[in-house]
Amino acid sequence: MTKYVLSIVPACVLLASCGNIADSEEMMTAFADSCKQGMAGQDIPEALAEKTCECSAGKVKEQELGPMDMLDEDKMMAIGEECAAEIIAEMDADAG
Repeated sequence: MTKYVLSIVPACVLLASCGNIADSEEMMTAFADSCKQGMAGQDIPEALAEKTCECSAGKVKEQELGPMDMLDEDKMMAIGEECAAEIIAEMDADAG
């Protein structure tokens, strides 16, 4: 599961040159779309990709990350790990 979530990092790097991502709804939409496209060819169920990318975009916005933050692999990996933990907990709750 975590390996799927962590695949958002390339999408983040691609969008890092777009300006202040967290302040622009258009940029956030582009971030989420790019994230989904990045996951599309990796045998990741569409619903999981959607949840992962929405979570990641939400955390980028919450933390008001800018272009340099998006290039910080540690920050982006932390976001991916937080989202993975949240998604796994949600799936466990739904299954239980």
